[in-house]
Amino acid sequence: MLALVACLVAALLGCRGLELDPTAANRLRDDAFYEFAWAANVAAGHGPMVSDGTTTSGVQLLWSLLLVPFAACFGAAALPLLAAWFGVALHIATALLWWRSCRDRLFGACVALLWLGQPLLVRECQNGQETALACLFASLLWLWRRRHAGLWGVLSLLAVLARTDLLFLVVALTLWRAT
Repeated sequence: MLALVACLVAALLGCRGLELDPTAANRLRDDAFYEFAWAANVAAGHGPMVSDGTTTSGVQLLWSLLLVPFAACFGAAALPLLAAWFGVALHIATALLWWRSCRDRLFGACVALLWLGQPLLVRECQNGQETALACLFASLLWLWRRRHAGLWGVLSLLAVLARTDLLFLVVALTLWRAT
């Protein structure tokens, strides 16, 4: 029980980096605005582009596609705020995934709390980019590495679409699965 309390304190201290001010622009990275423009153009029916007339493929595809409904419903101007809070929601979902995946619930609660309060993850989940989505998929890849081959294939594809450098994790875990 003492470990759980210590993890709760660590989580609360780490969550001090959670930016509750929706006007704070210091959490957003410049590349996020490419993805916002891409999603807004797709939502507006202009196609996958960042600037007028030039199609663009230099975005993390799954994240950008997930932003399209936000742009369609709330407009492009809302994307910086909504993307940051969507990242926070994905960060929380990943912590819950770790908690639910541990056989020992107390250990799982500690892992989830430490995940929630990890300062780098707290800061980066709000950056407007695919970081929290990539962390979710990296966690799923690890936790589901022994799942059915069909599910593994779908998960691997989605992970690479979430963030292309997850290909290396997919390859490594696929080779491990084969042994």
